[in-house]
Amino acid sequence: MKKYITLVIAAVAALTAYAQQDTLNAVVQVENDYAPVVVKANKISSTPRIEMPGDYTPIDIVFSQNGKPYGYFLSSRDIREVLPGKEKTKPGYARLGYGLNNNIDAKLAYSIIPCKNGNLNFAGSLNGFKTDVKGVAGDWNSRFYNAFLSTRYTHSFKKFAISVAADASNKVFNYQTTPMTIVSNKQHSNRYHIAAGIESKTMGAFSYKGEIGYAANTRKYSSGMKDRITENHLSAKGEFAYEFIYGNFEKLGADISIDGLFYNSTLRPQAVRQYNNYTSIRVNPYMNLRFNEWTIRAGVHYDMLTANGAFIAIAPDCSIEGELKENIRLNVSATGGRTLNTFDRLEQESPYWNYTQGDGQHTATYTIADFNATLRLTYSPFTIWTYAGYAYTKDDLLPYIHNGNELIDTKFTTATSRKAYIGVMAGYDYNGWLNFTADAHYNNWNCSGSNDLIMFKPMINANIEADARLYNNIYATLGYSYVKYAKGNDARIDDKNMLNAKISYRFHKQISVYLQGYNLLNSKYQLYPAYFDQGAAVIAGASVNF
Repeated sequence: MKKYITLVIAAVAALTAYAQQDTLNAVVQVENDYAPVVVKANKISSTPRIEMPGDYTPIDIVFSQNGKPYGYFLSSRDIREVLPGKEKTKPGYARLGYGLNNNIDAKLAYSIIPCKNGNLNFAGSLNGFKTDVKGVAGDWNSRFYNAFLSTRYTHSFKKFAISVAADASNKVFNYQTTPMTIVSNKQHSNRYHIAAGIESKTMGAFSYKGEIGYAANTRKYSSGMKDRITENHLSAKGEFAYEFIYGNFEKLGADISIDGLFYNSTLRPQAVRQYNNYTSIRVNPYMNLRFNEWTIRAGVHYDMLTANGAFIAIAPDCSIEGELKENIRLNVSATGGRTLNTFDRLEQESPYWNYTQGDGQHTATYTIADFNATLRLTYSPFTIWTYAGYAYTKDDLLPYIHNGNELIDTKFTTATSRKAYIGVMAGYDYNGWLNFTADAHYNNWNCSGSNDLIMFKPMINANIEADARLYNNIYATLGYSYVKYAKGNDARIDDKNMLNAKISYRFHKQISVYLQGYNLLNSKYQLYPAYFDQGAAVIAGASVNF
């Protein structure tokens, strides 16, 4: 039986989540079939809704479970400042804060309705820090700032809606150097993206959705040489489905995606191990069947790569889900498929990744099978998820520390990995006045080759977060995250112990002030290979809805 449930868990989407951008993480009421949210990514959610310090700064915080790379920060209002959700939403949002580590926390978003069926959104942000940080070769003055801009226009017609969008980000940062002999210590990493899409709106049996896009990811001085390296990414995807009215057949559909990757001449030298242009094609046909309260999905992923480790592969896309009792639901699934190791993917693993001439190109990671069983128990207002599974992945992307003659950076290799995992997630929501989430995960990793390759994989991960409306217009958030990493051959990197907190006061119906602390325990751990967290930081600021 369908019931209203409260979604309270925010986690990492998989490595394809490129989840360093802010999006609105509100308490959402839904009335549809259960879709389990299982945290299985390499980087696990760390007190996800604490916005510290920002969008693309190198901080291991996941702000949303949006699987789209570089999703749009459109109207990211702080939901804790408008609990319990009775206030009328304003079209604009602005925030400005400054921290002790020269932290900048600036955001601006505005939504416009230029015509009856149109909606236009603008957004921008500037985040980052500059402070002395522990380094592999001693303390160094770390700097990392990111500017982000986006816009999106959506127009609805009678039978369909169209949208156009664009966004751009510019990261400025520096490496640890030993000593500095490269051209500049002002590394740049830029990404520009445009897209156009269409989606059906009719209530008929046939539905469709499509999108085409172009992205350019470019880096300068971040490769230990002056020449700029660029990855151009053309993409097209479509979803088509036909829903049946009678019988056990519920839906028949297919998802199709095509990605073309093209590299500039700097990455294509006349030498061994050059970067090759390639195309990736994925076709995912499926059908859904319903038997009373049970739904079966039978599908398959067909993947093809034309170069860069060319292959044709098949992976499952199957699940069965339904009610064991009124408040207990079971989902058993077998999934898989490829993940392209694009510049975006490398950036997510470590913004300090580095290319030097002659480095090999990384072929796609392919999950041959990921078997998972999840139980969801609902005892309103409590919700509990328990899950267990096993994943077998070929060419898993694995980062490691590279200490060269000029700089210390992140390099990558690929190897076959296997992971058995188990976990539990729980959430409690009391009418918007108290929101509590907790999760714990255990991963048993096995990797072909040296065990040192899995040193940056989490073995144990636990997170707790609580949001509360303390009194009238005073709101507080407290979050704690713990990670123990997998052991290499002879060593294990330091554990992560992260405590974040925030308190805000709304002294006007549209204006709030806030004070938030990040890494209050001053935990010293490698956020990325060879790059330690910035340490404790405190930010004070104000926000306004207008």
